[in-house]
Amino acid sequence: MIFNVVGLAKKSQFEDDVKLLKSDFAESFVSASTITDENKLNRVSKNKRLLKNIRSFLSLSKIKKSSTVKAKPIIKEGLSFSELRKHQKPTNGRDPKDLPYKFGGVNKSVNKEYGYLRAKTKVGEKDFITEKDLYEYSTQKGREALAEITSLQRPVNGSSKEYAQFDVYDTDIVKSNELDDYLRENSDSINIEDKKRLAKELINHLETMYTHKVSHGDLHMNNIIIRQIKFKECMQFIDFGKAKFGDKGTFEKHKFDDIKYLFCKVGETPQETKARNYFLPAFSPLLSSLEKKRTKHYPLHKIIKLNSSTKSVAPYLEQIGNTLIKDLGDQTKDVKTSFSIAQEAVLKLIAVVDLNG
Repeated sequence: MIFNVVGLAKKSQFEDDVKLLKSDFAESFVSASTITDENKLNRVSKNKRLLKNIRSFLSLSKIKKSSTVKAKPIIKEGLSFSELRKHQKPTNGRDPKDLPYKFGGVNKSVNKEYGYLRAKTKVGEKDFITEKDLYEYSTQKGREALAEITSLQRPVNGSSKEYAQFDVYDTDIVKSNELDDYLRENSDSINIEDKKRLAKELINHLETMYTHKVSHGDLHMNNIIIRQIKFKECMQFIDFGKAKFGDKGTFEKHKFDDIKYLFCKVGETPQETKARNYFLPAFSPLLSSLEKKRTKHYPLHKIIKLNSSTKSVAPYLEQIGNTLIKDLGDQTKDVKTSFSIAQEAVLKLIAVVDLNG
């Protein structure tokens, strides 16, 4: 409560001190050769005072935060696929026709408890076929890394093409959240290291798919799942109905689509891009259905901007994405190295955004 009484004055003084310190540093770079010894001594004395005031404010801020917010443990460990599989629930033995389907979208409805889907349209049935083919593709020898980062829909033995099944886990042990729900539920505790870890894993998965010639085609927040067991977690991609993959498929034509979407905010068509970037932001405040569509897009941007006053990181991510695409198009450059450079650039961007507050 003491902090609240003097908080505004302290914050104002803090901001003034930071500006003065920045200004002095900048001037020092420009006129380092012309500064007299007397001026140097005066600057050292002044800067010591400014730094002391800044540290005092930051210490007071930490006391306030620790006294009002209950800190949660930082999740640092990765969750291995083999450990996750130990808690997978068996789905066979149930007739999908007898199960209730309470969730889903326009094309498919879902039974989350037992891991079954029912196609409601021809588009839904087509999605099942695409995922079946991708499941068979990803389980071939040499594609273990691809299988680990994907959670795919499979045909139900002895059932019609109207149904499919997917992996479900013991909910008493494994917590599964779509990325948007995960970020919302943990927004108070997610720090810079958490954001770096999420961004790094997202880009690693992107590299794995590119290496194995898979383009997802719809990597919004609802199609990225975070699995958690206590303080361990992993990320998986779902819903590959729009996927393009393999040498015989159309991957080559679409190989940069996921990069363009995640980094550059580019959709499958110019019309889709315009709708997401201009129509939805303009009209989503008027309709809750449009707001839900707007908020699910551009997960990498959302991760970086979480808990930050930064309004946009789009120009920087677009530059990183375009550089990555250019490097991947250069046959003399290694794929892994290209993704590593992009990843490092994103981690630096997160650090800058966090520094700016």
